[in-house]
Amino acid sequence: MKKIVLVILLVLVTAGIGLLLFMLLTRTTPVYAGSSREIISDGSNFAVSASYYSGLDKAEVDTALLDVQDGVEGALTAYDAILAKGTPVFHPTFNIALSDYGTGYFAVQGYAEDIPLDNQKQVGFYCADLTLNIYTDGNSKIISLRNIMPTELTRQNVTLPVIYDDALSATALLSDSTDFDMSLAFLDGKTSTTLTFEWTYNVRCSVPLNLSGLDEQTVSADITFTNNNGVVTAAFAG
Repeated sequence: MKKIVLVILLVLVTAGIGLLLFMLLTRTTPVYAGSSREIISDGSNFAVSASYYSGLDKAEVDTALLDVQDGVEGALTAYDAILAKGTPVFHPTFNIALSDYGTGYFAVQGYAEDIPLDNQKQVGFYCADLTLNIYTDGNSKIISLRNIMPTELTRQNVTLPVIYDDALSATALLSDSTDFDMSLAFLDGKTSTTLTFEWTYNVRCSVPLNLSGLDEQTVSADITFTNNNGVVTAAFAG
């Protein structure tokens, strides 16, 4: 009996060690390599995205990003050369669109996409615990906000977005639903307002037993909405 127990324990220990080695060998920690903005349709549709690479040194990438932001001469060329040494693996993209407007109000729609960039498709990443925070500059107020569930998904417990008491900020949990829509009103006498859209998430690997990932990632965009004689248009701020 003791021999059987010992054999079982040995098998379990061996399996545990094998599982640990597998998890370590398949771990591919992505490195954040910056964000970018894109005008999809001038005046109404925009996207902001983040890039993640494998095979790069985080400290080297961080330094290169700071040099680019500070306008150091030759920094962009050096940054591109660093990225060329790695492999793009993940490119989460967040879309914002002006969907409607009328007298004194406008509506916004948006969605998030997990876009893999690994040509081998061996490692897939996604945004876990996705949350959207929205802030106004005080020239508009949030009338409504909802997260849009996919038609094929049914949840028993729905976490509704929260519009805070001042109606100048709101939060939506997008763990299940990546889409949202909202309506806002210009405050009296205001014809322009800037909204900050801030997505927070954790990068996780979709491959079972692969613990690759990054915590507390943030992508944001400031978009200004302007009412010109009843016609509302939008543009990246700054």
